[in-house]
Amino acid sequence: MALASTDGENIGYIDLTGEFAIPLRFTGCSRFSEGLAAVCIDDRWAYIDRDGNLEIPTVFETPSPRNFRDGIAGARIDGCWGFIDRSGSFVIMPVYEQAQSFFEGRARVKRNAKWGMIDTDGRLVVECQFEKLGELNAGMAAAKLDGKAGFVSAAGKWLIEPKFDRTLSFVHELAAVELGETYCYIQRDGEIVWTSRPLASLQYPPSPLFV
Repeated sequence: MALASTDGENIGYIDLTGEFAIPLRFTGCSRFSEGLAAVCIDDRWAYIDRDGNLEIPTVFETPSPRNFRDGIAGARIDGCWGFIDRSGSFVIMPVYEQAQSFFEGRARVKRNAKWGMIDTDGRLVVECQFEKLGELNAGMAAAKLDGKAGFVSAAGKWLIEPKFDRTLSFVHELAAVELGETYCYIQRDGEIVWTSRPLASLQYPPSPLFV
């Protein structure tokens, strides 16, 4: 199913025929993940199943709760983020300023304006110390500390030292990085395999992936 709207305000879900399988009755929606999707009703967020039934009630605050991964999802209540299970109960208490979905058994969380990582049991396995922190990709995450960017492991250890001005997540075995007036491609061992001319522009990547 796909999100769709006919008036730009109310949202529902259409099937492969283009017919509405779930009627236009939400003001915000997310894609389905693990059989559930976050939807907004009267400025509060809930989760529905693929039949449109309300599985988790409308108790969560804007912005949209995260997609379910590994049976849990990030959600915000009373101004703080935590993680709920499929019953809507918080299994990781809401104590974070921000939280992102789990990838490779880790979720990024923000406290005191710094990013770290928790595991699915809620243990803080990487202290909240980074200015920016990307999601894990084959055991590596882009991270920025003291204005310089590199890549850390799932335990928060530097795998590629923070010597770049910006980094982009790896795509297969290469990542784009910005170093001074140039862009480079690096391998997963940190070796630079290509460098642009000074002041070159990078046509693509999508900026949200930059750290």
